[in-house]
Amino acid sequence: MKKLRANKKGNFCAKCGSRLDEKTGLCPECDKSRLKKANRKRKLRHIITVFLLIVGIIGVVIIGLDHFKVTDITLTNIISDQQKISYDNEAEDINKEIPPTDTEGIIYYQTSDDSVEQDNDTGILYVNNEVLVMLENDFSKEEFTKYLAPLGGKIVGELSDINEYQIQLERSLTYSELSSLVNDLQNRDEVLYASPNYAFQISENYYPDDSRWKNEWSNIPGGENWGMEAIDVPGAWEYRNQMQPVNVGILDLMFDVNHKDLNFVEQPLGNVAATSGEWDNHGTHVAGTIAATFDNGTGVTGVLPKVNLYGVSARGLEKNKYSYVQSLEMAFYYLVVKKNCSVINFSMSVDTLTFCAAKDDKYNEELKKIAGDISEFFKLLINNDYSFVICKAAGNQNEVNGGYRYFKKDEEDHSKYPYLYYRYEDYKKYLKGDKTNEEYFAFYKDKQKEIEKRLESGNVDAKYDILGAIDDVEVQKRIIMVGSAENLTHKEGGLLGIGSKTIHDGYKIAVDSQCGECVSVIAPGVNIYSTIKNSYGVMSGTSMACPHVSGIAGLIFSVNPDIDSDLVKEIIRESAVGKYGEYGYGMANAKNAVEMALEYKNKKKTDEQLPRTTALSNERNIVLTLDTSGSMDGTPIQETVKAANKFVDTVLEEDASIGIVTYESSAHCISEFSGNKSVLKNALSEVYALGGTNIDEGLQQACEMLSSGNARKKMIILMTDGEPNEGRCGDDLIAYADEIKKTGILIYTIGFFENSDGTKSYEQALMEAIASEGCHYEVASADDLIFFFKDIADQMNGQKYIYVRIACPVDVSVSYQGQTLTSSEDALNLRTDFGTLSFEDVQDSEGNVSEDQVKILRLKEGVDYDVKITGTGRGLMDYTIGFMDDDGNYSDFRKFEHVKITGKTKIDTVAAVSEVSVLNIDEDGDGKYDVKLQAGKNGYGEEIHSNIIIYAGIAAGAGIILVVSGVVILHARKRKKVQ
Repeated sequence: MKKLRANKKGNFCAKCGSRLDEKTGLCPECDKSRLKKANRKRKLRHIITVFLLIVGIIGVVIIGLDHFKVTDITLTNIISDQQKISYDNEAEDINKEIPPTDTEGIIYYQTSDDSVEQDNDTGILYVNNEVLVMLENDFSKEEFTKYLAPLGGKIVGELSDINEYQIQLERSLTYSELSSLVNDLQNRDEVLYASPNYAFQISENYYPDDSRWKNEWSNIPGGENWGMEAIDVPGAWEYRNQMQPVNVGILDLMFDVNHKDLNFVEQPLGNVAATSGEWDNHGTHVAGTIAATFDNGTGVTGVLPKVNLYGVSARGLEKNKYSYVQSLEMAFYYLVVKKNCSVINFSMSVDTLTFCAAKDDKYNEELKKIAGDISEFFKLLINNDYSFVICKAAGNQNEVNGGYRYFKKDEEDHSKYPYLYYRYEDYKKYLKGDKTNEEYFAFYKDKQKEIEKRLESGNVDAKYDILGAIDDVEVQKRIIMVGSAENLTHKEGGLLGIGSKTIHDGYKIAVDSQCGECVSVIAPGVNIYSTIKNSYGVMSGTSMACPHVSGIAGLIFSVNPDIDSDLVKEIIRESAVGKYGEYGYGMANAKNAVEMALEYKNKKKTDEQLPRTTALSNERNIVLTLDTSGSMDGTPIQETVKAANKFVDTVLEEDASIGIVTYESSAHCISEFSGNKSVLKNALSEVYALGGTNIDEGLQQACEMLSSGNARKKMIILMTDGEPNEGRCGDDLIAYADEIKKTGILIYTIGFFENSDGTKSYEQALMEAIASEGCHYEVASADDLIFFFKDIADQMNGQKYIYVRIACPVDVSVSYQGQTLTSSEDALNLRTDFGTLSFEDVQDSEGNVSEDQVKILRLKEGVDYDVKITGTGRGLMDYTIGFMDDDGNYSDFRKFEHVKITGKTKIDTVAAVSEVSVLNIDEDGDGKYDVKLQAGKNGYGEEIHSNIIIYAGIAAGAGIILVVSGVVILHARKRKKVQ
């Protein structure tokens, strides 16, 4: 640097005498380059200063606008969050006097991981020296202890209220030996069930997320509380004055019991042990969504305003590598039996086993065995009248290349790792120094690049979940599998949030959410804001969706404490809104669910208040058995009531008594037998649609009513709009109906399936099989119900009908007194004064619905009807005609099978009461009958023209012989005379 020589004023260059720059002290002539650089730096500082000033002004404006609700864009939305969890000083933990865990009746034994083995043949993980046994209530622990002694067994764990015992054996057994012991135990009279103590690895279902949304209630779901808005919890809260406290349990990793916004009744089972280790926010977040304190001016609000909250810490029960069936059963025992929890939230999974089961049958069988034993445990709780439902997270393994990626175990890998696949995320932890699974991953230490080329992920059906694999129908009613939904609300237009418009494009199934038929409903699961340790934060996954539905289930019990637990799942499904994804899942809706639960409550009160006086007829007792499932809502239920009223008016013109049963997920007698029209119609006026379709219970209720009378005729009129989805179904339901019909009860069925989601041909065939022969009525639409109910009523009052069923590619027409029934599309007419025509779908051999429908004619007896049949294609026709006896039952069916039909075929026949029925068949359309078939009472069609020809031939032959003989005789006589 040059030395400056200032003059006496100190502001001139000593070298050239030029005035020095006042800010830098540099000479403008001698130090041009240095002065230029200094000026650039100065300008840059000015620009930065101005920029920061502008940013500050904008920040102040935005904060002001936000405060006055002009916009909902906050500074935290503009600046990227640097933390995955946000902390709120208002939520700091407080010291609470929480009662210790009540463990009365529980003796817990911690199984050693050293006792866990894997069966080579099945791949099943099991404890090699333990079995689980549940005994009959009247069999004592002491007696069983004596039985175990010679076997080298002793009781180490106990759930006393249900007589379940954890048995430890003196020696280790192979899986085959253990299974043999279990079978021996199962065959003992005092043993309800026995099982190995299966082992598995359990994990939570969520992904942490760094988003944070503003908490502001709005008609458009958005902000931190969008989940509550999406399921319309505020609408449900309108009924909070009708709510009672409900016990809810959560099975999760651990809980922050001192959180200011959470109030546990007592210390969660196992939580003290769990919280002494590494912290996890999962369970606390779940608890907040369900039960964060309502209306306390702090933090967030859970779905349930009135709740008694209990918990079980899975990590506290199993501090080792594995979890066990016994510990899982103990958790549910504590929550259901000891704490009377109506709802249990279970947002955890066996992720690796689930993935392996989806890829390999061997592991699927292992999963089914574990699920089967858990199912047996639940079944015993149900049979002992414990009221509960379980809300289960469906899992997050649907997304390809998502958060769950796996690589297959190499053939050269001879480690004792129990599964077919390793989870890649665990492997990456190992590469970063985690020693947890070093014994397994050491083999792959230098293989990361090769492994990344063969990663597998995604498309895992929820049926491979540990509870999704349960196939017992009664247990399935208690399990609500929950998928995750993402909010599509977004902003359009405006500048920095000013003047922008909120657009709600609905929801979609979260990309990672597992799907499948066993998923019951979806709920908000992406960017859910709830409680965490000391604070609040955002998480995503089906684990976050599940507690929304647990909260709704709790609301149902809260407004209707006596509700049948089997109905809760159906209410949640039926009350859901929208249809999302391939399976058409609905978005859970709290308000709708609460209102449905209240309707059930009111319906039960109405049932209890109905007069139970019974007026039985000695002539005819009839039970109207009506489908009132959720799919009947609207026009169908309205038309059903209208038709049933008309039926009552018509039938009661003669000697009869009518009872009324409605059925959805369960059956209800809404009117005992009565001949009073007002009583019956008043009962019908209370009918509404809700729930599933349980035809089985409807028939059972009807049979129970009919068993109390001695009428000459007993009849059931069964109406439905879809196949059953609860109770006995398919062949089992048909077999039950056959048993009913053997007792002399006549079953009429009326089906209309225009709105059905099932296979129409199957539903029609099922209803026809349930009905007494000739007594199934197929209705095209709900509007036509009234006519068919009237026809059945007329039939019961003595009107006889001729029944005609035609299955083939043909058109049929019947004319009488200027009216015509015809199946031809250009002149289609299904109802006249003399009869009706209806159709049924049929399936071909490959299960496809045929274009050729079955035609059913019902023609009033007393007239000879000319029936004309015209071929519309090639095929074989089955023609049946049936006649009634004096009791109004179809007792004479005449069948013509496999009649060849072409596009030229024309058939004429007469539908009339006669000794025989005849089909006149013109095969080529030339106007001449080529074949004639006839059938007598309960007979089959036979050709008649061949016998006539034979008889004619014999007669002609005999005539010729007579003529010839006569000629010969005459000729002989003439010759004789001549001689």
